[in-house]
Amino acid sequence: MEELKGKVIRGRKVHFAHRRFYSIAKYARDNVHNNQDLAIVCLTYSFSTIEAFINESLCSRELFCGGRLSARERQMYDRLKRLVTGRDAHKVSILKKYKTAKNIFSHQKFRPNSQPDKNFEVLRKLRNAVIHRAPEVIMFERVIGENGVTLSVEYPRPETQIKYLVSIGVLEAFDEADSWLYSIETTQFCEWCCRVALDVTNFFLNSLENGVYKDKIIEQMSLEIEG
Repeated sequence: MEELKGKVIRGRKVHFAHRRFYSIAKYARDNVHNNQDLAIVCLTYSFSTIEAFINESLCSRELFCGGRLSARERQMYDRLKRLVTGRDAHKVSILKKYKTAKNIFSHQKFRPNSQPDKNFEVLRKLRNAVIHRAPEVIMFERVIGENGVTLSVEYPRPETQIKYLVSIGVLEAFDEADSWLYSIETTQFCEWCCRVALDVTNFFLNSLENGVYKDKIIEQMSLEIEG
């Protein structure tokens, strides 16, 4: 052991936040029937799962060593590094980051009318409506002596996205006279949010070419593997 004295031993430990975010989203999903406020938690953390997955996919490569990367794997790693750590990385919107990451993983373009891109966009716009938009202001107008009430909103609401979820059976109805947030306070909506996060990450991972790189990144980053 004398000859080892003074030698430096280095190690690396990485914590992947996307799995923790997904656990929070699932907790909210499983308990929203007791606390309806958890629907917003599920929505925001399901979206954060996807964003964190894209950011953290770079570090997965740096956790394992040995073997050589194929030309495509090397190109993927280099492009991910520029996307996540480049000079202007902090200025890149999550939509642009998603489009770029999809092309890196699958060599496919963003298709807003195909899955999982369509559901990702719905999830993103609902999350933005919670985080970035002004409060809902619903105005009522009634003419004296006449039946009926005319409704209008002062600021845009994500009505297109809510009606889409109604059309595919995720939501039962949307009461335009009330806040759209009340319509998402259901287990079915939270199940959909978690499913979108799972579908997107699975699509990215399964699009990789077969090999050690794919096996390792799935082992470290798949939401279907506890870790």
